[in-house]
Amino acid sequence: MNSRTMISQLLFALVLLQTAACGRRELQANDPLQYLNRHSEAYQGVTRDHKVHLPRDHWPHPLFQHEWWYLNALLTTNDGQQLSAQWTLFRTAHKKRHWYFAHAALANKQEHRASFRQGRREFNNVTISHYPFKAAIDDWSWQSSGELLPATLTFGNQGEEAWQAILNLSSANPFFLQGEQGYNPRHNQEDIASYYYSHPFIQVTGKIWWQGRWQQVNGDAWFDREWGSKMLSDDQLGWDWFSLRLTHDSRLMVYRLRSHTKDFISGSLMSRNGEIKTLDAAEIRLSSEKPRQQAYPDAFTLSIPTQGIDIRIEAINKQQILSFGIEYFEGMVSFHGSHQGQGFLEMTGYRQ
Repeated sequence: MNSRTMISQLLFALVLLQTAACGRRELQANDPLQYLNRHSEAYQGVTRDHKVHLPRDHWPHPLFQHEWWYLNALLTTNDGQQLSAQWTLFRTAHKKRHWYFAHAALANKQEHRASFRQGRREFNNVTISHYPFKAAIDDWSWQSSGELLPATLTFGNQGEEAWQAILNLSSANPFFLQGEQGYNPRHNQEDIASYYYSHPFIQVTGKIWWQGRWQQVNGDAWFDREWGSKMLSDDQLGWDWFSLRLTHDSRLMVYRLRSHTKDFISGSLMSRNGEIKTLDAAEIRLSSEKPRQQAYPDAFTLSIPTQGIDIRIEAINKQQILSFGIEYFEGMVSFHGSHQGQGFLEMTGYRQ
C-alpha cells in the first residue's frame, strides 16, 4: 500500500468512517489522508532496531496507530476470462479505540464490483485470532489452518449486484522483508517509516460468483503486511504503488510517495528462491501520464537501468476506483517493453 501498497493505503483515513461517538456514523473531511500523520505521538514509533518476527507479526499491533493486511490476485476462469480480486483489512486507532475496516473488489476488463465492512471487537463483529490465524469482519474472513497460510479467504456482496469470492491460498515460498530487514523508510529527510513485509508468490484456487453464476478460478496472489504510526509527512500528498509479475519467478514492487518538495521512491526485486534486492531512488525512473479532465493517471513509464527494466504500465479497467471514506484507485495493470505481464496499481491522494 506503498507500501500501500501502501498499501499504500491509503486508507487509514478510514478513521473518517468511525470516530463519531455514536459508533458507525461516517464523517467527512477535506483531506482524509491527513489522518495518517495525526495523533501519532500517542502511539509507538517505528525504529530500525526492532526486528520483524514471523509468525508473531501476522497478528495485530495495538501499540501502533495504523496497520493493514492486503491481498491482490490475478485470476482466470475455466473458460479463460481474466479477473482481478482485491481484499484489504485495516486497523486504525483513534483515542485508543481500535477500528477495523475491510475493502474488497472483483473486476474484469469492463466491470468492477466493490464493497466494504467496518466494525470493532466491542461490536462483536470483528474476530482476530492468532493460531490458527483468523481475521474476520461480519461475513468476510481470512481463515488459516495454521500461521497465515494456507488459508481460505471469503468476501463479497449480496443483493441485486451480487458477487462473491471464495479463494484458497497456499504457498511453499518465503516471506520477504522490505526496506532494511522490514524497516521501511517513507521520507527523504524526516524520520517517518513503517514495518513492511510481502509474500508475492501465493497460489490461488477457488470459485467466484460472477455474472449470475459460480465459476472456478485459479491464479496467483500478492500479500502485503504493513504497520506503523506516522505514515505520511505534511508535505506528502499520496502514493503510487506497483506490484508487478515480471516473470514466473520474479516480482517487482515499486512505490512513490508524492510530495510538494521531493518525492520519495523505493522498491524491491523478489525471486521465488527467496532472494530480495532493495532498490533505491537513484535506480528508479518513474513518470506518469494523466489525460486532461481525468483524476488519475492511466499510464506510467518505469525504468530501472541497473536491472534491465524499461516498461510502460497501463491501467486495464479505469473503473477500479473505491470510495469508502476516501477515494483511491486499486486495480489491475498490464505492462510491455523489456518485460511483458500484469500486476496491480494503487493510487491515493489525487484531487478531483
